[in-house]
Amino acid sequence: MNKAAAASRYAFKVIVHKLCVGWFCFKAGLYWRGIVHDMSKFHPKEFLENVKFYDPLQSPVNLAKKEYGWSPAWQHHKGMNSHHHEYWIDDIDHGVKLIRMPFEDALELVCDGLGASIAYNWRIEGLYQNEWNWWKSNAMKKARMHPHTRAFIHSMFKAMHESNSSEGLSYDLAKHEYQRLLAAYEDVPVSCPMEDCIWKEPETAEEKAFWGE
Repeated sequence: MNKAAAASRYAFKVIVHKLCVGWFCFKAGLYWRGIVHDMSKFHPKEFLENVKFYDPLQSPVNLAKKEYGWSPAWQHHKGMNSHHHEYWIDDIDHGVKLIRMPFEDALELVCDGLGASIAYNWRIEGLYQNEWNWWKSNAMKKARMHPHTRAFIHSMFKAMHESNSSEGLSYDLAKHEYQRLLAAYEDVPVSCPMEDCIWKEPETAEEKAFWGE
C-alpha cells in the first residue's frame, strides 16, 4: 500500500473512532472531551509512525513495537491523553506507583472502549456484551490500574452489560458510582505501589458478587 493510501485510510479510521467515542462522550456529558478526544493522533509524532505501520487488521502501535521494540507514537499518545490509565503511572525509579484516575478521565476511558469497539469492529450489535467479555477476559486482571479506577471501570461495563444499554453513562449516575466506590476504597491511597495495586482474587461474598457475572 502506498503512503498516500495508507495516510487516507488511517485518517479515516481515526475520524470514525473520534465520532464513535464522541457520541458516547456526549451521552456522558463530556462535551469538550468528546470533541478533542485523541486529537494527538494527528500530531506528526503519532500520525507518521501510524501511517508507516498502517494495517487494517492490526494495530500500527503493535507493529512498531515488533520492529523497534517500542513505539514512539504510543509514548507520545499516552503522555498527551489523560484518559489512558497508563498516563496515571508514576515514580518509575522507585518501584512504580499507580494513581487513581480523576472522574472525567475514567469516564472518558469507558467511552473510549465503547467507541473503539464500534470503530474497529464495525459492529454495534452486542456491543455491551462484547465490551464486558473483553474487559473480563483481558483488561480487568492485566491492566495496571489503581484499585479504585479498576473498580469504577468494572462497575460501568457491568451495569451496561446487565441493562444492555448506555444508560449508566449519565454523568450524574456515573459520578455517583465513582463517589460510592471512593468510600469503599477510602483506605487505599491516591497513589500506591504496584505490588499493592495488582489484581487480587475476590475473597468475601460481597467482593465475589461485585467482580463476578
